[in-house]
Amino acid sequence: MKLTLQKGSKKQYSEVDPLVTRTREKFVQESKMTWDFKPNGPILDISVSKELQECALNLMNRFIQMMKACGHDIIVKGGTTYAVIEKLEDELLGDVNRETLSF
Repeated sequence: MKLTLQKGSKKQYSEVDPLVTRTREKFVQESKMTWDFKPNGPILDISVSKELQECALNLMNRFIQMMKACGHDIIVKGGTTYAVIEKLEDELLGDVNRETLSF
């Protein structure tokens, strides 16, 4: 699937998505052996070695930003992360295709 930015989009990719920020906080708390961490919202379900945590978070941040820039959304339900992809097939008929991908 080819992802492109919407026309006229001047989105900057330097900001960090709240899902990534909360997940990073979880990793920090786990490294301090603090098991009472309660995130202020949903977090990403990422299983990766400690050495690769920053790389995984940066990758997920870029992926989330690209999806949002293309008009899609990322949601977390029941501890699973989903990419919600919606595409209008025919504006006159109002047909909408919606795909949800978990990762």
